[in-house]
Amino acid sequence: MEIQPRANKNRPAQQSTKRAVSTLRVAPGLSASAGADKSGRDPRFDAVSKGAVDEHAWRQKYGFVFDKQREEVRQLKSTLASAKAAAKAQHAGAPGAKRKRRKRGASAAALPPHEVEALKLELSRKSNQLMAHDQAAERQRLKSAVRKKEVVAVAAGKRPYYK
Repeated sequence: MEIQPRANKNRPAQQSTKRAVSTLRVAPGLSASAGADKSGRDPRFDAVSKGAVDEHAWRQKYGFVFDKQREEVRQLKSTLASAKAAAKAQHAGAPGAKRKRRKRGASAAALPPHEVEALKLELSRKSNQLMAHDQAAERQRLKSAVRKKEVVAVAAGKRPYYK
């Protein structure tokens, strides 16, 4: 079989399928599996990241996140309260409304309704997260209390209770 000439000088020459392909040679000083170790891995499906998560240790390690969320919830509540007061003051300034004395320091600008809704949604979301965290912490506290009672009872001679 004759190899056809290239149509363009930049193209590679066509090779015959009858000829055997050369084996891959490993450079001296390298192992054949060195390139395989550098392949990327997805930690979601990796055996290293699988296993049970110790929630108690996780909550102790990242407890500051929930403290920060509590502070954000307080700020959101104060922002919503000031926006509500500003909207009420703005509404009170409408023609035909009774005039009240304005408190000093209550000069916050009224927020547009879509921003107020967004703040309310964020507040409810963060409040629900904090509530779930507090419930899980309470559950953990109750479990540890039961465990401590069981340890004391076993030390006193009672047979251990296994779930």
